[in-house]
Amino acid sequence: MFLQMIDDWGQREYDYWGLFTKEYNEFVGFAAVQLFDNACFYDMVAVHPKYEHNATYPYYGFFYKLNDYYLGEKHFKYVNDGSRSITEHSNIQPFLEQNFKFRKAYCKLKLHYKWWFGIIVRLLYPFRNVIPNRNIQAVLKMHGMQTE
Repeated sequence: MFLQMIDDWGQREYDYWGLFTKEYNEFVGFAAVQLFDNACFYDMVAVHPKYEHNATYPYYGFFYKLNDYYLGEKHFKYVNDGSRSITEHSNIQPFLEQNFKFRKAYCKLKLHYKWWFGIIVRLLYPFRNVIPNRNIQAVLKMHGMQTE
């Protein structure tokens, strides 16, 4: 999967990182970092679920090394870890804010719907607090956050 992803991304300039266990040199995670002039975008960072919450805390070391390399050694102005997921299920942003002093960068949100989907969203919006489906709740929450 990882090698196929590299092939698919083609011409964009990326650095690829692998995360290995110290004890057995076992591949447990990877990162794809898109490079720009004085910044980079942590496009994808993943750790095998078996290692996410064990005593080695691989995300701490992985993000520490990525930040040290791009901000310290390469002297980039900033790194971007991406946008919050629509359902906010990963909690990666709060993790980076608490442990690595990342900060939020706000933007304006303007949504464009297919005509029929827009009607459904506007009809469901008043009932957003009683709809149990997480995905529908996420769309309705974004609808409420958009700026004119």
